[in-house]
Amino acid sequence: MQYKLYFLLINLLLLSGCATMTESECLVANWKIIGIEDGTEGRLPSYLGQHRSACAPYNVTPDLNAYMDGHHIGVGQYCTPANGYNVGARGKKYQGVCPQELEKPFLVAYEHGYQLYSWNTEIDDIESSIRYKSNKIDELKEEITELEKQIISDQTDEAQRRELLDNVKDCQSQISYLETEIHDYTINKALLIERLETYKRHHNY
Repeated sequence: MQYKLYFLLINLLLLSGCATMTESECLVANWKIIGIEDGTEGRLPSYLGQHRSACAPYNVTPDLNAYMDGHHIGVGQYCTPANGYNVGARGKKYQGVCPQELEKPFLVAYEHGYQLYSWNTEIDDIESSIRYKSNKIDELKEEITELEKQIISDQTDEAQRRELLDNVKDCQSQISYLETEIHDYTINKALLIERLETYKRHHNY
């Protein structure tokens, strides 16, 4: 019995964590305003179902007509070329909410914005790779320093020195390879930034 109660509580917590509205929000809800907010966020009208589930425990039923009136207003604000560009540039997913007469110009601008997002994401990935490889180089340099200390130590014999020298050469080889990669990444990053800036100048909303 205790286990059943435990799992029931866990499920309730999970459900509350996914709820779109709190009890207080449900009790004072202005469904037209909520519709406007959902519309301006590009959410489909079916999103009202999540509000309905969130408010059901408090015996609150959404006003469908008011919500749809607000949603229509919000969608009109959302489905503009300028907003489509911004939505794409932030990498947000388009859920097909725009009416047919507004969708084509919205999607053209959205694709332009999403291209910028793709390039910015690629630049971020390159910068992350450069940081990782630079840190790896620093680690290898520290390792070389430690190896060199052992090489000049009086407690190190000739066989050990030869092995340590081979390790130093291996570290130096890795550093050289990483530096070449960083150089190539840096060039690619510069080309992407130039392409991105040119694209922005020609696709401004």
